[in-house]
Amino acid sequence: MVRDWPLVRRNAHTLKSSFAYLGGVRPEQACHELEVASMQGEVDPDAAKGMLEKIQNLYKGFLSALIGWQEQSLPMA
Repeated sequence: MVRDWPLVRRNAHTLKSSFAYLGGVRPEQACHELEVASMQGEVDPDAAKGMLEKIQNLYKGFLSALIGWQEQSLPMA
């Protein structure tokens, strides 16, 4: 069980900012949801787990998109 909600809030905020910088709107929004929930204090453990799983899945999709974009941008040899 999470006991350090301020740490969760800071990490969610940092991730949110990183996704925003890179253009990851959906993962940014998911991080914002976790950040806001953690600012309100105790979050239901199942809800927190669901939020983290959502962020992880969105991260994986975002990373795949970035890799695909990078591969398309490289000159053909």
